[in-house]
Amino acid sequence: MALLSAPQPAAANTGPVMIGDFEHGTDPWFPVTTGGATATLTTTTDTPAGGTAAARLQANAPSGTVEMARAVPSLDLRRLDLSVRSAQLTGLVLRLVDSTGQAHQQTLALSPGTQWQQLSVTTFAGGTQYIHWGGANDGVWHGPLTQISLLIDAFRISPGPAVTLDVDDVIAQGPPPPLAIRPTTLGNAFTTGDPVSFGVDTAATSLNWSARDAYGAIVAAGSGTPAQLGNTISLGTLGTGWYTVDIAAVQPDGTTANGGTDVSVLPATTLRERRIGAATHYGQRWPTASAPLLGKAGLGFARDEAYWSEVERVKGTYTFPTRVENATAALRANDVDFLQVLDYGNALYHQGEAPATDEGRAGFAGYAQASVDHFGTTRAAYEVWNEWNIRDVNGPAGATPQNYVALLAATATKVKATHPDATLAGPALAPMNEWQGWLDGFISAGGLDHIDAFSTHPYNFTAEPEAFRTHVAILRQKFAAAGHPDMPIWFTEQGWYTTQNPPGVAPGVQARNLARAQLLSLGDGIGRYTVYDFKDDGTNPADAEHNFGMIRNEADARGAYAPKPAFTAAGVLTRQTAERPVREVLSLGTGRYGVEFGPRTGEAADTRMQALWALTPQTWSVQATGPVTVTNLYGGTTVLEPDADGRVHVSVGAEPIYLQGALGQVATASPFSLAVTGAVGGSAPDATWHIANTGRSPRTLSLVSDGLTTQATVPAGAAQDIAAALAPAEVGQRTWTAVVREAGHAIGVLTAAAQVVPALQLTGEHALSAAGADVLRLKVLNRNTHAVRLDGVTWTVGASKGTVLTDAQVAGGATAVQDVPLTTFGAWSATVSGPATDTASGVVVAANSLAVDVPYQRVKVDGVADRVLEKLPAQPLGKDEQLITGWKGPQDLSGSLWITHDGSRLYLTAQIIDDVQAQPARDAAIWQGDSLQLGSSPGWPGEGGRPVGEVGTALTDAGPVDLTRWLPVSGGTDGITTMVKRDEKTKTTTYELAATWAALGVDPANRIMAATIAINDNDGSGRRGWSTWGKGVAESKDPNLFHALRLMPPGGDEVDLSTQARTVCLPSGGAVAIDVTNRELVPAGVRITTPWGIKEFRDVPPGRQVSQTFTTRSGSLPAGKATVDGSVVAASGRPSYQVRQVPYPPINCP
Repeated sequence: MALLSAPQPAAANTGPVMIGDFEHGTDPWFPVTTGGATATLTTTTDTPAGGTAAARLQANAPSGTVEMARAVPSLDLRRLDLSVRSAQLTGLVLRLVDSTGQAHQQTLALSPGTQWQQLSVTTFAGGTQYIHWGGANDGVWHGPLTQISLLIDAFRISPGPAVTLDVDDVIAQGPPPPLAIRPTTLGNAFTTGDPVSFGVDTAATSLNWSARDAYGAIVAAGSGTPAQLGNTISLGTLGTGWYTVDIAAVQPDGTTANGGTDVSVLPATTLRERRIGAATHYGQRWPTASAPLLGKAGLGFARDEAYWSEVERVKGTYTFPTRVENATAALRANDVDFLQVLDYGNALYHQGEAPATDEGRAGFAGYAQASVDHFGTTRAAYEVWNEWNIRDVNGPAGATPQNYVALLAATATKVKATHPDATLAGPALAPMNEWQGWLDGFISAGGLDHIDAFSTHPYNFTAEPEAFRTHVAILRQKFAAAGHPDMPIWFTEQGWYTTQNPPGVAPGVQARNLARAQLLSLGDGIGRYTVYDFKDDGTNPADAEHNFGMIRNEADARGAYAPKPAFTAAGVLTRQTAERPVREVLSLGTGRYGVEFGPRTGEAADTRMQALWALTPQTWSVQATGPVTVTNLYGGTTVLEPDADGRVHVSVGAEPIYLQGALGQVATASPFSLAVTGAVGGSAPDATWHIANTGRSPRTLSLVSDGLTTQATVPAGAAQDIAAALAPAEVGQRTWTAVVREAGHAIGVLTAAAQVVPALQLTGEHALSAAGADVLRLKVLNRNTHAVRLDGVTWTVGASKGTVLTDAQVAGGATAVQDVPLTTFGAWSATVSGPATDTASGVVVAANSLAVDVPYQRVKVDGVADRVLEKLPAQPLGKDEQLITGWKGPQDLSGSLWITHDGSRLYLTAQIIDDVQAQPARDAAIWQGDSLQLGSSPGWPGEGGRPVGEVGTALTDAGPVDLTRWLPVSGGTDGITTMVKRDEKTKTTTYELAATWAALGVDPANRIMAATIAINDNDGSGRRGWSTWGKGVAESKDPNLFHALRLMPPGGDEVDLSTQARTVCLPSGGAVAIDVTNRELVPAGVRITTPWGIKEFRDVPPGRQVSQTFTTRSGSLPAGKATVDGSVVAASGRPSYQVRQVPYPPINCP
């Protein structure tokens, strides 16, 4: 957006923000049509209302609607002004979307004519023909504005159906925002050597800002009033890299609005990596304004759509939508190729999404041919459908491979007849559910005969990015067996989303995961790699689909199209790999990776580019015969020269690095390493430089980092650990880089990463006291070597507030702990003050009625349920817990769970009745067969506890018991033990698992955690579903759906309950009535379990009897037993339990 006049910092009056002057085109406005309408959105110089151009929306609307719309970066709208002109329209519909997603729609009257009409709107939740929907859906305007649409209805065109609408000077009036980012360079994507700056719109009286590189080092800082700064923050000239800018805007009332943005700096290039592209949605509703950023990232193609139903609105007539034409023109202008997904259905030929008839297939083939006719074959390729194997499963085509191959054959025959050089890919496989069986059917039906490349989407959010190699190995084995050993493979979707909820990842992890996946896919011969996707689809931080992008959404508070780290990392990678042939994937051992590329045209024949990374930090040495340029993930470079042994030395870790020069063998060892073992904010970190001199002469070396130098002389044959001088850092994640120099030459570049922590650190956790009361447990850790005296810790929970630890003295290295009783729940915050300050915040949630007490009981993990569990309440897996297709009753899948704990571990025992045992998968794929999954997190559901864990165990068909951990990714299984045994005679599988508290990341002293358990079922023909105790693992990854668990202290005597069972005849048949009396002096919990249902009674008063009658709907009822569980908790917090089998007599009812 462009600011017409800068608001004064302290001004209270409104100021104009231009959201549509159309001087440089129509972006980010875009056209939308419904029904039978068509439209184009362009600009016109025909007497605009202001400036030199206006927007022109030309439509043909015999029915339906046409609109021009755009997203808005959160404007506090008070008045909307716009100029419009139309000779045919009698009214214009205005639709505004507020911050809740609620659409507010009204009609603005127009007088048809050739003159401009000035419209002004100040009522947004009202007006003529006002309606509202979505979001809050309460008919109340909830600012700020997030989207605007100008809409034409067919019945308001006179005469029709053709109409032209000109629009100009769309201006939003409102007070200056507390802080808004206004990029003045598209997407804050700068070229190396250019000054870096961006605009800010703010009501602030002063601004303070600092910029950090991707590794936490401050590279620029400043302050000033908005007037002094000209509403622009300038960072000067920055080196190649990704940077984040933090801004504090002090408001006229003294409060501070915090915000920021991100910038990317990349070298200018005309290179495009044709093997790597990104998914875009310009064919849907993305504005094309972001298209130049594809080129800046060096991406070679965009995967996008031109939907069949929009291209062919009349049988045999093919017209490509304006937004598609505009998008493909923008791609060509930026030297980006087009990979068109040919999709989806068309009601002209069939109902439902996927074609299942010859007529539908023929129609689709005609659309495919028209696409190739239109976009050609030199700069475009085509993918037939998208994820057929999981889409429209219940439609006429049934998502079957046979129906897909029939569509594919019709399409290939039609297209290849006129365009034999066209490249067709398919089936855009989604490798989930029973994908291998689907693929076998696809191959058997001849699918490989009709494609030029096999496309697949190997998402795996709970594994390292290299995990795709297992998938590719399966594909290649199947292709070879089918006589197609050389079938090219394309990844047409893969990505990671950046949400805080697992399995979302941090933006930096997204960047490194994409880089590793792309490099290894190139090395393994994958023909194309497509990032899903290029731009965030929205701004909801919890929505996965809103956070896949390499750049941010146009309405993002951090600035329209602002770069995420993945954008810069992609730009660096493509500049390294473009036009380089792959030589080999280096064989470096488990957890170590390297891909070697050859020279570009014009480079020396011995030039090599090696991309190196490892799952754990290490230092490697590489042979070289000349200078070597080392480039990190974000483009920072260091030039090294070989040492006397002809080697350069580099730190290698989870982020790929790039070495370019005359390179030779890579050795996964080096005489040098750098490690940081502790880092406190504002102080130099504890760092160690390790040197191993294996030579016959002493070595004199220096280590240079941020202007600090450490000298060392190491005798021949000796190894030394030297205290390294590294610069102090502020609190947060920081990576230090240091150069090793010898004899005046740089021979190595070392890195070390650490979390820089505050000297005085405050944390808060929800906990239970010894008596079981809810508390906020505040802890102050003094990392100084000397004692400190606190002024105190102020806290707020909801409307409650107070101060604790006043004048408390905390010894060096010690922790002060204070419990704050919770009388209310919700958001909390706390601040410690003293020699230093620190803040903490979070959410505390009250346990609901489903919270479960976890008894204190150790269990032997041997695959046999301990007898002691018979005295403890079990969690049943009955009918209500089944999410299994065609579940046939308890004998199909049912069972009982026991969760217990002691001071060192959490224990899980599951006795599962399962008529068929089947587990064909291994390791991380065991969820596809009979298996158990445990999800866990600290705190209670809804409190955002971290880490979120997910582990699984299974008895495999191959024989071994497999234990795997999906979350945290690469968390490992240290501290977790398991055993699974199957009794085929009783059709019972017993799972046992124990996990240390450290492995779970749970502090047992807090006495609370959250968990969920899923039992997957496979009867030999694929995963049928699962039985679930709690949710948040199998159906979605959402720890908010876990069960709340209370960790109970050791128990006392059995609960004193009296029980009685009776059988009676009711009109519906026999019934079992159970009576339970609480004979304790405190309230008791009672649960009655029968084959016909479960009934729980909470807090049964002393002396009170509870009863429940279970109807069987059977006239004849044999003798049996019901299970009665009882539990009480004494005032001291000590629990007691009882589990009793209560027999009931037979009965025959007439």
